[in-house]
Amino acid sequence: PVWRYDGEWQIAFRLGTGLLWQPVGADIGPRGHLFVLERRFLGLGFASRIRALPLAGGTRAGRARVVWRAPLGRHGNLEGLAIWQDAAGATRATMVADDNYRDYQRSQIVEVVLPPLADDPGGG
Repeated sequence: PVWRYDGEWQIAFRLGTGLLWQPVGADIGPRGHLFVLERRFLGLGFASRIRALPLAGGTRAGRARVVWRAPLGRHGNLEGLAIWQDAAGATRATMVADDNYRDYQRSQIVEVVLPPLADDPGGG
């Protein structure tokens, strides 16, 4: 569920993720989309993706679509997400992963520029 506080906590809507992808971070972008960082573990490493969901009035207003993905093993266990707009107007995603004090994992900060969203020609 995605929760919203409006004097009291209530479920605004539910994410449909499926069994393979698990949400691990989320942020509201500068133009009102909900961006959700998801990952899946495939035994040898993690694959990651970001989905964007248009919002209106704090509720879901359209279909989610994948706006970024990283293949298996490209990054560690990305699990934190910040969405922001740079001085040029591009929407950026900054993600973090920690090594969980394990030699075989990596701590990382990953930043990517997201493509403009079809329902938002201004850049997401």
